Amino acid sequence: MAFAIALTGTAMIVRGPRLGTVAMVLVLFGPAEAGYTAFAVHPVPVIGRIPLPLTIVLYGALGVLLVWTALSWRRGRPEARRAGRRGACSLCLLALLLFVAIDNGILLNLEPGYAVASMLINAAWFAFWLPPTLRTSRSLARARIESPPNVVFDHVVDTALWPLYRDDIEVLTLDPSGPLQTGSEFVARVPKPPGARTGPHPEVKFIVTLVDRPRSYVVVPADRRRDLFRMDLIPDGSGTRVEVRSIESASYPEAAFGRMLDIWRHARSRGQDSPRLAKLRHFLESSPGH
Repeated sequence: MAFAIALTGTAMIVRGPRLGTVAMVLVLFGPAEAGYTAFAVHPVPVIGRIPLPLTIVLYGALGVLLVWTALSWRRGRPEARRAGRRGACSLCLLALLLFVAIDNGILLNLEPGYAVASMLINAAWFAFWLPPTLRTSRSLARARIESPPNVVFDHVVDTALWPLYRDDIEVLTLDPSGPLQTGSEFVARVPKPPGARTGPHPEVKFIVTLVDRPRSYVVVPADRRRDLFRMDLIPDGSGTRVEVRSIESASYPEAAFGRMLDIWRHARSRGQDSPRLAKLRHFLESSPGH
């Protein structure tokens, strides 16, 4: 049983996001792994008989968990399947809950102390992600550019110029064409989710919800309106102070699988320094006629 739990955790770490999956596996599987190992090293009288059907169900839950874990990432690749990915993630969470519950139930017959500790730790993990505020990350990046706000604004809303200073996004389609305006929609190839290591870059549809020339513009993903990207341009002497605010959230199933830990780490590094703003500043300040 200890080997099965270790195999499950290892498979999820290999398939899933790096930091978040490692933390989730350690929290949910670590205490049970310790309990089964302790029983193997120093066997004690079994409190109750473990029914064979229960063991079969456990291994069935293990199989469902592994299958849906793989499918949840595979379905999340193209933009059109993002909704399917969230559904698969929810089913995968149900499989995980079933596995954890049965696992702790069997351990209760072998090592009651470890089982109680495991159940308390597991419950704390799942309860921690219930508040929406803990499933939302906000970041802020700033830069000063020696160009007036109207010049900066004309550059940042022109997607044709993005490849000159942005390597984090590739616009595939834009409707209507031309500079961004309120109501514009575009599909772009974006970086992989924080911590993801496999699969191609996803394609996401975005909607421009606000363009206030030359002060700000706001973009949100079409299928995740809670997330947000906002750029504000503030006059600062002869130049412009640029502030970029980003909000990124995770559903409860995604957070329970540890995705928020990767989002937090990504947001912290993004807020400390913005290579994109540095490239924008260099691009504008080195442009002819500056």
